[in-house]
Order: sequence, then C-alpha cells, then structure tokens
Amino acid sequence: MLFTSHVFTLVFLPIVMSLFLLCYRYLGLRSALSSLTIASLIFYGWWNPVYLWLMGFSIVINFVTGHFLSTIENQQKRRWILISGIIINLSLLGYFKYSQFLLDNINTLFGLELTINPVILPLAISFFTFQQISYIVDVYRNKDVHYQFSDYILYVTFFPQLIAGPIVRHNNIIPQFSAPYADQEKSVWISRGLVLFSIGLFKKVVLANALEDMSSPYFDSVVSGADTAFVDSWQAALAFTLQIYFDFSAYSDMAIGLALMFGFTIPANFNIPYSAFDIQEFWRRWHISLSTFLRDYLYIPLGGNRFGLMRQVQALTITMFLGGLWHGASWSFVVWGVLHGTALALHVVWQKSGFRLPKPVGWLVLSLFLVFTWILFRIQDFSIALDIMQSMYHITAVDFTHLDMDNWKIIIIAGIIATLGPSSTTFALNLLKPKLIYAIGFGFLLVYLIVITGYEAREFIYFQF
Repeated sequence: MLFTSHVFTLVFLPIVMSLFLLCYRYLGLRSALSSLTIASLIFYGWWNPVYLWLMGFSIVINFVTGHFLSTIENQQKRRWILISGIIINLSLLGYFKYSQFLLDNINTLFGLELTINPVILPLAISFFTFQQISYIVDVYRNKDVHYQFSDYILYVTFFPQLIAGPIVRHNNIIPQFSAPYADQEKSVWISRGLVLFSIGLFKKVVLANALEDMSSPYFDSVVSGADTAFVDSWQAALAFTLQIYFDFSAYSDMAIGLALMFGFTIPANFNIPYSAFDIQEFWRRWHISLSTFLRDYLYIPLGGNRFGLMRQVQALTITMFLGGLWHGASWSFVVWGVLHGTALALHVVWQKSGFRLPKPVGWLVLSLFLVFTWILFRIQDFSIALDIMQSMYHITAVDFTHLDMDNWKIIIIAGIIATLGPSSTTFALNLLKPKLIYAIGFGFLLVYLIVITGYEAREFIYFQF
C-alpha cells in the first residue's frame, strides 16, 4: 500500500487514525497501541500476506535473542548468542536478497549452469533486518534493556517507517509508546504531521515524478539499444540525481509526518545533502539513519579513526562496500559503494594533509562526483553506464536540437530547492508555527493533490531495496 495511493490517504489512514484516537480516549493507551500494531500488520500484508510469516519469525527470533542476552551472565555465552542472532538475520536477508546474485556469479566464475527457484524479495526486509540487528547488538552492549513483546512488535512493524525507513532505533521510539503526544496538545502534533506529510506528497507527485519522466525514458531507451547523446545524458543524469533526493526525502517526510500524527517522533533522514561541500558532510546529511547505522555498527567496530590512518581508510572502504551491497544484489551497487568509500578515504587523507579546497570548488567537485556515481545506482549494466558517462564529456557531439527548455527549467528549479533548502523537517517543525490555519492550508493542498489532480501513484525508489 503506497503512501501516495488513494486507498491509503482516503481510506486506510483516516480509519486507522480515528480508531487510534478513539481507543486512546475511551479504552486506554494499550488498546490504542494494539490497534496501531494490527493496522501495521494489515499495511504490510496488503502487499503480500504470505510474507507476514517471515516478519513474524524474524520478530520472535530477535526478541528471544534479546531476552537471552539481557538475562544470561556468562559473557562467552552471550557472545555466541549475539553471533547466532546476527547470522540468522543475515542468512534470511542473504537468501531472499542475494541468493540469485551469488549463484549467477558462481556460474560465471566456474562455467556452471546451476539454478534455483525464483526468489521474490520480501518488502522491507533490508530495513527491518538492520533495525533488529541494531536491537540485539545494543542489548549485548547494555544488558539493561527490557521491553514488552507487544511494544517490540510495534517497534518493528510501525507502518510509517516500515517499508523504507528511516531506520529507527529501539531506544528512540519504544520509550515514546508510554506517552504519545507528550508535552503538547494532540492538535499540535497532528497539524505538524499533516503539514510534513503534505510536503512529502507534493515532493513525490509533483517534483520526483516529473523528474522521473525526464530520466527514465532516456535511460530505458539506452538500455534497449538507443544511442547516447551529450545533452540527453546530462539531462537524464541531473534529473535522476534530483529525483532520487526528492523521491526518498518525500517518503521520509511522509513517514515522519505520519508518526507525528500518532504522537511519536522519528529522526530526520535528510538535511539538504546537496548543499554539502565535501563527501563526508554529504553522508552526514544523506539517509542519516543508514549512515549513522553504518557508523555505529560497522565503521566504529572496525576501528574507526582510533588506530591510525590506514586502519581508518580500511574501515571506511569496507563500510561503504557493505553499504553499497546492502542497496542491492548487483555489482553496480558494490562499485557505487566502493567509490564512495574511496572518496571518503581520500577526503580523510586530504584533510590530514592540511589542504583545503575553496567551498565553491568543493561543492562543484562533490556534485559532479554524485551525478556520475548516481548513474551506476540507476543503470545496472556497467558497459551501458560507462557509455552514458562517456557521452557526457563528448562536447563535440553536442546536438542542441535535443535541448528541451521546459525540462531544464524544472531541473534548475528543483536543483535550487534541493541545494538551498530549507529541509522539510526544519520548515515544518521549527520555522512554521503550529497554527490551525497552516494545518488547514496544507490540508487543502493534500486534498488538491489527492482528489483533483488525479496523479498516478508510483512506487518510491527505495521500495526496491
């Protein structure tokens, strides 16, 4: 069920919101939370109810693992329980997401023709797997973590962030279950959530979808055998660079907005990343919940910056290699991750050398790096991706008859918004005062986008991961 679909916005959300508020008022908090858990399971099962068993199995295994980690005293036993829990999580993820990729590479390497039955990737498996790995690792590090099973189920299944994040930590959200709408009136929470949800919907259906209409036809035509062209390649690459930002940040805005409507806060996931002046700053602003997860559970355990420059370079490279592989079962994602890891390592070396680029130059270098590496993210075939990249510096082959000024106007406007900001969460939660008139205004925007425009509900890019 897509956040942008009419069935979600006009049927599912109003019903779930009404039930939650009615249960909270007349039956108590536990009943309200139970209604939210049931709604979350329905939301996930709407895609394919068969995979509810997989999520249920994962939830039980990780909750039991956490229970043993918090009660057993023997450190060696606790270590083996943690390792076993991580192996089970990664095995499930590996089978459903990487088995065909692994088999294809074995066949290529050894000239075999091994086959397996097609494996359908369960929705959200990457996100709820990472979420629960963070939980059992945290319990291992700190035994004093105890939750009710009902709270843990809601933590994993909470529908606003279930499908594509942000990756919410247990200690961030579960304590809030005991006191939704804390410190402020429900109307304030709901109005702010409605504003942020409306902004996300606008970013998706107006900006991201328009940018997709510029990039996808060209990329698809090149994959199908069409020739590349300088102007078209730049237009498609820039459009996709902006599309993936507006698409994913739109989902994050809508997820955070939905959580606010139910009285909960989840962390911001984007902070104007295209305004960054270097690659390190970019990753502190882009997909923040993933970058902090990789930092806390991979980069720091691998040594971080505590054991010298070479160890730090290795940690960065390995972390981003695995981060790239997490995005998808394809060598293009691996290379994308390695390139970003290499860029981060070079940035650290550059910093330690004492050199500094002027900020405008740093921004331009970073922007070009991102535009070119996003092509690998979009196109899975290396040779085709390289053809597109090569066409982008063959200035002699410029054909200005391909120049569509209407498209370039949209790219320029979207680029200014993405670069200068402010971020949606800053605007909705800090700059915009929680007044009823604002909620009404954005409510009308929501109704306009849903009812009047008749837009096409399209999947978000990160649903594929």
